[in-house]
Amino acid sequence: MWGAALLGECVVRTVGAYTVPVDTMVWLGTVVMVATPVFAFLVSGRVGAVPMER
Repeated sequence: MWGAALLGECVVRTVGAYTVPVDTMVWLGTVVMVATPVFAFLVSGRVGAVPMER
């Protein structure tokens, strides 16, 4: 799960670097960097921890 999330972050950053203005990408990079672990943490908890509890 974490590998897919980090690969997705890499793809988003690469696409953003070529399509979004630099001023926007400066703050958007931070947003993506913070959102990726939060998203991966929530999804991996539901995918991994919930089935193990059962």
